[in-house]
Amino acid sequence: ISRFAPAVDGFLSDLVDDPIFRDIVEHDLIEGIHCNPTDNIMYFTDAYFHLPAELKTEIEAIGFKNVQVFPVEGIGVFVSKFDEVWKNENKKNYLLKIIKLTEREQEIIGVSPHLLGIGIKQQQQKMNPKTRMNRK
Repeated sequence: ISRFAPAVDGFLSDLVDDPIFRDIVEHDLIEGIHCNPTDNIMYFTDAYFHLPAELKTEIEAIGFKNVQVFPVEGIGVFVSKFDEVWKNENKKNYLLKIIKLTEREQEIIGVSPHLLGIGIKQQQQKMNPKTRMNRK
């Protein structure tokens, strides 16, 4: 989940009038640690939210190479009346075109509430079977 997701969702879901929610969002933006001190499920659960570059670094650290981070929703998250747009073939095709043109723009990937990291797993060196048997 993107570090910016609560800020985006707060405005889209009209949660920003609550000072408690505002404090949660501001902490998310600074620290990336989302803590919900309320019982309000609209404020989500406790979690760590990533910056796109952090997600890339974490995936590389566990042995993947050629890592890329993509937005799941991309700027499509901001489309008002999404269902109407999706039913209109011209508007839907244009939305998909704009998403494709912007999905690799590092400057805006984080506005997508959800991120997807992909990479290629590096091959681990195989142990000699004799060496493996002699290990204790």
